[in-house]
Amino acid sequence: MIPTPDQRANHVHTPDTGRGQGLLLEAFLGLFDRLKGFVMGMGLSVTDAEDVLQDVSIQVLNQARRSTSDGNLTAWLFKVTVNRVRLEHRRRGVANKGSAAFLQKSPGVQYADVQHQTIRDEEARIIADALCELDDSLRVPLVLRYFCDQDSSQIAQVLDLPVSTVRSRLKTARLMLTKKLLEQGVEP
Repeated sequence: MIPTPDQRANHVHTPDTGRGQGLLLEAFLGLFDRLKGFVMGMGLSVTDAEDVLQDVSIQVLNQARRSTSDGNLTAWLFKVTVNRVRLEHRRRGVANKGSAAFLQKSPGVQYADVQHQTIRDEEARIIADALCELDDSLRVPLVLRYFCDQDSSQIAQVLDLPVSTVRSRLKTARLMLTKKLLEQGVEP
């Protein structure tokens, strides 16, 4: 069920499915890259992210067969993905370990010399370590906000929290992350 890049780009519809399943599949395909970014931002490798999203896609199909309201599909998909990532962390027993591949340089960025690349790679490692040291209650809203472009009200809906709690957690997470980065000599 993991969509190919062509399927994601074309938002392939499945003609033999009902309207509910088509809506969910279309929403899943449209959000696939953002969901994958969230999963990787939570410290899972690319392979593990694909495994998690495979499980989410199965939940999409199961939910679509039961019934689908025209409610906020984006919030539902993020909620399912957040819960699946938390389950994966509990299963492994190492919630704060991971590859943090989301911080690797983008393919288009080229550095003039090896020294700049080395410095950038070291800073990315420090940032990933600092992010992984945050408690899950702080890291999840932070990753949803800055890696998935969710606003406070969307995050509140996904996490079943009041908007004021989400804003408070974002503020606390930013302060803690800034402190950790400054301690390591990285300017936020």
